[in-house]
Amino acid sequence: MSDSRRLSTMVAMLLGMALPV
Repeated sequence: MSDSRRLSTMVAMLLGMALPV
């Protein structure tokens, strides 16, 4: 059940980099 947490972190990082850009 760690995949969900890992995915959430990856999505958050991608969003954080795509939001300001």
